[in-house]
Amino acid sequence: MPSVAEQQIELNKKYGKQLVYIAWGIEIVAASIGLFIGISSALSTIEYYNNLEAGTIVGNTFTNVFIGAAPFIIIAAVELTKIPLALGFYRAKKVLWRSLFIVTLGLLVFVTFETMFNGLERNFSATEQTIKAPKAKYDEREALLVNIEKRLEEINSRNLDIIDEEYVIKFNDIEQERNSQISALYDSRTEEQSKINEQITSLSQSFGVIADATGLERSVDRIRQDLALAEENYQKNVDAENSSAQVQLENLDIQIQRLNDNMSKELLEAGFFDSKDAIRNNYQQLRAPLEKERADVVDNLNAKLLRLQNEHESYVTQKNSELAETEDSLISSQGAVSGRLDKNIDSLNIRLNEITERYNNRIAEVNKIFDNRVVLTETQKAEAKELQSNREIAIPDLEKERDALRTELIRLDNIIEQAAQGSNVYRIAKDLADKERAVEVTVDEIAFVKYLWFGSVALIAALVGPILALAGFVLQDPDAYVPPKRSNTNILQNLRGLLVDLRRRIRRPVIKYEKVQVPYEVEKIKEVPGPEKIVYKEVPKEIVKNEIVYVPLYSVEDGTVLKEKDPKK
Repeated sequence: MPSVAEQQIELNKKYGKQLVYIAWGIEIVAASIGLFIGISSALSTIEYYNNLEAGTIVGNTFTNVFIGAAPFIIIAAVELTKIPLALGFYRAKKVLWRSLFIVTLGLLVFVTFETMFNGLERNFSATEQTIKAPKAKYDEREALLVNIEKRLEEINSRNLDIIDEEYVIKFNDIEQERNSQISALYDSRTEEQSKINEQITSLSQSFGVIADATGLERSVDRIRQDLALAEENYQKNVDAENSSAQVQLENLDIQIQRLNDNMSKELLEAGFFDSKDAIRNNYQQLRAPLEKERADVVDNLNAKLLRLQNEHESYVTQKNSELAETEDSLISSQGAVSGRLDKNIDSLNIRLNEITERYNNRIAEVNKIFDNRVVLTETQKAEAKELQSNREIAIPDLEKERDALRTELIRLDNIIEQAAQGSNVYRIAKDLADKERAVEVTVDEIAFVKYLWFGSVALIAALVGPILALAGFVLQDPDAYVPPKRSNTNILQNLRGLLVDLRRRIRRPVIKYEKVQVPYEVEKIKEVPGPEKIVYKEVPKEIVKNEIVYVPLYSVEDGTVLKEKDPKK
């Protein structure tokens, strides 16, 4: 009658066979899934080629479909070789063969992992279509809403009054640039005229000996000094007027900008029911006197500069006329000797007139250019105001469109939330990301949950077959039931035994061996006359005996050494 252990071993072998059968069943299912994926891909490829126009397909349709599906068929076939490889790994004794089997088995496990992951991902993609369509519409509507919000913000950030203020500053900049260039031309003209006047003065001084006593030469010098002084005073007055007006304009611009900043801040902080038009009107009333004052400052500056210019030109014209008359009188009084001086002075006066005419033309060109810029700026101002007016007219339509988009977003959000309730991936991703709505879940969060979940399931499905097969082979192997030899692997016990052996060796008695001479008697033989006979006699031989000599130690009468634990006798 078999023992209980033998019955248990037979039962384990039976269970091992069942595990191998289950492993084969799992691998057959995995191979079927791979084969079905290949068939599905082939059918999809056929449908794709059927929808293409004639002449666009490279090669034969059957050939292309077969080439695309063949790798899946091969994968389904090699799936069934994992259990024989697991058996080879278990039975092989050489390291080379075991390494080859385990590496090949690992590659097949990876192939199964890819097949399972592909199946799970395709299933998720099919179920995700109910979420992707409303999600795409939601993203589109959200982008439109953001665009409308930006347009409304841009429209509300400006109005007609702000445009007027901006272009007042532009006009002021144009006038300042005009005055700067004209002032530079005046300086250049004065410099060139001064050089000519210096030459005229030098010529007049060289012919001063022939001047009459009437003091015409001194009159000429005085008139020229008056012209130089008038030019200097004119420049000082122009600079003073520009500096004074610039200070006033900067102060007014600072006050206007401060009001604009406060208005923008209040418009941004205004609630839904607050009237933004009332805020704008209030600030417009505050800006109106400042803008009027600024315009008055600019008008006064232009009027003063024009007046100074007219006065200066009138004075210069008068003085030049007096200078010409005085010089003519001086030349006439000099007589024939001064004919050359007259000729030179006439030439220099002609040059003076040319310089004046040239600079007047350049000043006229500068004024024309800046007048054109003013006209262009006026046109831009009118276009900007017209554009702003059209934008403000479109505000009600934009607000209606914004409200409609918000309503549409709420509807799509509810659709996405309901569809996401049927997807485990979306529910888990929403919980892990701590999001209230499914539409807030990002693509990266969905991908993390998908790869983690599908990867773990596919890995288990790929490994469970070979692991079950190995478990079945172990249960069927008779050598697996032979108890292994126990090895003393307790380090503490080994160390304790080593110390005890050392202690015994140290305390063991020392045995010495010595050679001892043992006394013996020699037998004498007397000779007796008679017939010869054979006599046997013993030859004495020295016998060396080894005796054990005990070193006196603590011992009992029996000769054994006392141990520390033994009681003294």
